[in-house]
Amino acid sequence: VRAARTFCLFFWAAERRVRRSRPLMAPLKMQRSVTLCSALGTVLVCRLPDRAFLFGGSSSAAQGLRRQRTGHVGPRGAPVAPAGPGREAEGASVAGSAGLVLLGGCFAGARALAGAVAKGPTRGGPTARTAEAVKKKTASVTTDLPEELDWAQVSPEWEVDCFSRPVMRDGKKMWELLLADENAVYRRVAQMKPTRVNSVVVGKVLKIFFEESKVKPTHIRFFRKVMKNMLTVALNNIRDSMPQYGELRVLPSRNCHMLRQWLGYREREVYPTMEGFSAITARKGIQQSMIQMSYDVLPTRMNFNKYMMGAMKVSALRALSGKLLGKMCPLPAGLDGEEKVIGVLILSPKSKSLVNQWKSEEVCGIRYDSENAKMLLDLGIDTTHMFETVPPEYREECLKFEKGKKDMGGIHWVGVQDTITAGAPDPDDPTGGLEGLWLCMDHTDEDAV
Repeated sequence: VRAARTFCLFFWAAERRVRRSRPLMAPLKMQRSVTLCSALGTVLVCRLPDRAFLFGGSSSAAQGLRRQRTGHVGPRGAPVAPAGPGREAEGASVAGSAGLVLLGGCFAGARALAGAVAKGPTRGGPTARTAEAVKKKTASVTTDLPEELDWAQVSPEWEVDCFSRPVMRDGKKMWELLLADENAVYRRVAQMKPTRVNSVVVGKVLKIFFEESKVKPTHIRFFRKVMKNMLTVALNNIRDSMPQYGELRVLPSRNCHMLRQWLGYREREVYPTMEGFSAITARKGIQQSMIQMSYDVLPTRMNFNKYMMGAMKVSALRALSGKLLGKMCPLPAGLDGEEKVIGVLILSPKSKSLVNQWKSEEVCGIRYDSENAKMLLDLGIDTTHMFETVPPEYREECLKFEKGKKDMGGIHWVGVQDTITAGAPDPDDPTGGLEGLWLCMDHTDEDAV
């Protein structure tokens, strides 16, 4: 009787806890509870003196028990006296209590299920969560979308970032998930608690952003090295679990230019207005040797013979956009067409093969390590190749190259041209004899802190 009473109280408390703290999981929890209650109730009844309550009159076990109580036969075939009224009443009472446990558990589970179903069916079964429920449970989702969004301007290439922000909530930094297409038209924000930051929660929020967009992503980039594993797992899970995103390319890359600009705007204009804002520590200058001491040698398949530094007008770069293999970062809208952008022209007799090799890579830019006198090629999120140790007589020119990049906010171009046609461009060729062109933005100083 005490066991039956304890079990009833335990089930009642568990039901209340589930319905209060995890209402979305109540249907599944109650289904499991009904099964568990039935099993435990069966065990309790089977171990009691009177098993006839459970098995019924047609059961051989019940008939044997009935014979024992009426004095026909004992456990080993010896005759026994009929049970007295007190013992029979006691057995019936205990059996009745066990039966009440079973019936009460089933009734409570059924009541919880009925209450959950009364709130309305959920898509995909009792454990499925709607987008609104996931938003409330996992993160606070906001948006920077204009009221009249021109979906024709939304790019299928998206950029995402997940990291802590300079806003304190309950003694800990607030975490945000930012997502934007490369034109910064479709922009989404999700604020998360530090204890809820994992690949599962991030994947659920990203699914919401995917489903609410009329333009589906084909490429997704992210730039934070420390978040590489989490974001890769979350995005790969989406690609594997949703057939419509089977061709989605996950690209860890420093080429998240529009997202970086948006994040910089939020650091200047949005976070300081939020309650709990903690001022960002001023960034100190970082020496190249502190960033990376050694670099990988450029692979043989990417080798080239010569290179030279030069400048192109902004108007020429805009005219070449989309006409050559390569990827171009967005140029500032107010930039004068006569201004010049510095860059590096790579000369190779196998220029077409080289461009095809680079096309499959995330070319992030070229830079000069002044402390080690090395020219470097940045690829992807954390790959850097050294392609030359600069002789002393050319180091001044490399320093001018770095200064020209800094004057343009890190913007520079990387072109590839065949050595056979170099110096003799075809006047009818609008590309100027180039095989490939990348317009890059150097974020080395930002990534070092």
